[in-house]
Amino acid sequence: MDTKQISNDPCIEKFKEEFGNYAYVKKEHKILIGVSGGLDSVALLLLLHFSSKNHLVVAHLNHSLRKKSHQDLDFVKSLCLNLKIQFHSAILDPKTKLKNQSTEKWAREERYKFFRNIAKKTKSNWIMTGHHGNDQLETILINLARQTGVSGLLGIAKKNGMIIRPLLSFSKIELVDFAKRIGFKYIEDSTNHDIAIPRNFIRKKVVQPWENQMSHIIKGVYHSVEHFKEWKDALDYFIL
Repeated sequence: MDTKQISNDPCIEKFKEEFGNYAYVKKEHKILIGVSGGLDSVALLLLLHFSSKNHLVVAHLNHSLRKKSHQDLDFVKSLCLNLKIQFHSAILDPKTKLKNQSTEKWAREERYKFFRNIAKKTKSNWIMTGHHGNDQLETILINLARQTGVSGLLGIAKKNGMIIRPLLSFSKIELVDFAKRIGFKYIEDSTNHDIAIPRNFIRKKVVQPWENQMSHIIKGVYHSVEHFKEWKDALDYFIL
């Protein structure tokens, strides 16, 4: 990858502007990044590496749900070695999942538990994940189907305690184009194509066709969520 080319990339400029809104993240703070090896998390790692002054730490959790999941671990480890970034990993045993617990919930809970443990071990101030605008729209649609009310319209929180998601203003298309321009590699999770999984169905059959027809939909949802948050805060204020 050409360092000069990356530094001048429009995604870097947009990320710097977005990152500048997080006044609570100081230059001396240590940031732990959850990196699966997929497009989103690798993009976040590179954006932070080439635009921030913070000390970075990477955490990768192998859920052992796919036969080739060990390749993801090797890929992320190699990437961190090349970038000279501290790397931590762990491997889960799916047999530890409770019988009445969904695989998705088990994986998510174990992942964040691992991130918090590594953050504590490395004395990291923040945990950052690569959730982007398309993830936000998918989550809101799932929440609507679950009848979660006003709170469901808020989708994925930009900040939740020490967890920050700085890519929510980016669409997946922007990240794909970023990868193409600077030529960075990432792992494509084969399970993402399984539309028997509800989130994948929404992604493939609802969000992607919608975005093809209305290219501004992700940006529109991002700003709408900001308004929803303001409305909910105002409503909570008057109720209390």
